[in-house]
Amino acid sequence: MGQLNATGLDLNSNGLLEAVGTDRFTETEVAFFKDESDTWWASSQTKYYRDSNSPPCVSSTRSRLTGLSAPLMAQTVTTDFFGNTTITTSAVGSTAKTRVESTDSADRTRTVRTTSRPPYWHKSVRQFLERVDVLYRRLRYRRTSNLIR
Repeated sequence: MGQLNATGLDLNSNGLLEAVGTDRFTETEVAFFKDESDTWWASSQTKYYRDSNSPPCVSSTRSRLTGLSAPLMAQTVTTDFFGNTTITTSAVGSTAKTRVESTDSADRTRTVRTTSRPPYWHKSVRQFLERVDVLYRRLRYRRTSNLIR
């Protein structure tokens, strides 16, 4: 799909990044799949080739694309190089305009929950853009009025 899938150092200078050899590189595979509950996921698996002729270190991430019912907004499952799995979910809070983000280890031994409100910058940005528009119109009017004289 027009996506970079490998980057690294071609140490044997043969013009290729090879897993069997001295090259040091990172390879990423992206795929979409449907699980047994008919939920679609976007999956990314990264392999790090760091030593000569050794198996790669592998990490993976998958993000839920469908099956997000209220209050669930997003879910990501990440597995690191050591096989530790972390599940991160984002949901709409029970109080209006809040977002609850939860990060759990797969064995449920570590849990972090944060609650946040969205930033209210949109009002100040709108006011700023209105001022810029007024200044632009004034400058444009002055330029055209000078040409008429």
